[in-house]
Amino acid sequence: MARKKTEPQPSEPRRTGRKKNNPDTGLYERVPGSGVWWIQWSDGQGKKHREKAGSKEAARKLYQERKTRVLRNEKLPDLVARKVVTVKDMVDRYRPSWEAKKSARDDDRYAAYWIEAIGNLAASEVRPSDIEAWRSHRMKVDKVTGATCNRACAFLRRIFNLAIRDEILDGTNPVAKIRFVRENNQIVRYLNEDEEAALRAVCSPENWLKIEVAFLSGLRQMEQLRLRRDDLDFRARVVTVRESKHGEARRVPMSDRLAELFRQQLDSHTSDWVFPGSEEGTHFTASGATHALKRAMKQAGVKNFRWHDLRHTFCSRLAMAGCSLVTIQQLAGHKQITVTQRYAHLSPEHNRAAMELLAPRPKPAPEPPLPWDDVDALAEVLAQRLSEAELAALVAALARRGRHLRVVR
Repeated sequence: MARKKTEPQPSEPRRTGRKKNNPDTGLYERVPGSGVWWIQWSDGQGKKHREKAGSKEAARKLYQERKTRVLRNEKLPDLVARKVVTVKDMVDRYRPSWEAKKSARDDDRYAAYWIEAIGNLAASEVRPSDIEAWRSHRMKVDKVTGATCNRACAFLRRIFNLAIRDEILDGTNPVAKIRFVRENNQIVRYLNEDEEAALRAVCSPENWLKIEVAFLSGLRQMEQLRLRRDDLDFRARVVTVRESKHGEARRVPMSDRLAELFRQQLDSHTSDWVFPGSEEGTHFTASGATHALKRAMKQAGVKNFRWHDLRHTFCSRLAMAGCSLVTIQQLAGHKQITVTQRYAHLSPEHNRAAMELLAPRPKPAPEPPLPWDDVDALAEVLAQRLSEAELAALVAALARRGRHLRVVR
């Protein structure tokens, strides 16, 4: 039987992922979820263009307008090339945002790091690998600590975030994609007695006074240099720090030696500042104090020591003297006890005494009963256990009752 021949059926058109007349054709977000939409279209010569539109509805309208003008072969508006924003441009733009902060000096230093390293690089071209390469060089070649590198990276991350927020820069933050290095803040450097004597020998009296005040008070460098006469209460023996690192006022007790040093300093000038600067109406600068300490260290042969280590010296000596960590925290003005715990290992006697509380204590052996039947033996035992005054009182009490006891030691 012959098989019936069938006519070939027309094939169905291939289905594509993009729906016909999709209103979102040519629209995209550079940063998903940002709400800032862009369009991509091609002109009559096939050259692709990308434009920032804003909202999604604005992007749809702008895309349709561009496509309509291309189809009509109309002249398109001149698309001005966007100015390339460099890292230096970003840093300079946001410089006023940190100049009023207490950390302005540190931020200025971080800004100089990045301007020197990648300042001429377009901000949109900065990659996480660029940041990691800079950090690796700083730590391995320049011997900079991980904590310093982390602070510098955090500064650059903040600058990128501000630029993206203000739509100066598109895309993602390259610094946000790197992992910060683990910091080791448990190393404590403090001044020992030999180093203290060596520094005292080479310092001028005015420089040594500043150094001694630092490790006797535990004040941070700028807390000390910004002290005014009114901040010293010699009657209550208290130093008032008007604004600490955490933005709060705190009070530090004044020892006899510290009070003597402050009186000596105030008697040497008439300025309102406790430590006046070279120019009238200014206080002594941090750079001046740091450079004076570095010169003295070089002459005295003291190495690997910073001004902040004078504050470590204050806390370390308190710990070695058996002071509790809670007290050290209060005196140093630490916000968290975890910061103070780095000094715990310097108090071995205090820790050992605490551990002894858990050690089993031997029970005292019971004392033998008193020999009441043998008067002489009783007198001998009492002579060993009682003091002379107690024995005299006992003999007098027995005599009043007609009993006499003679004790011979």
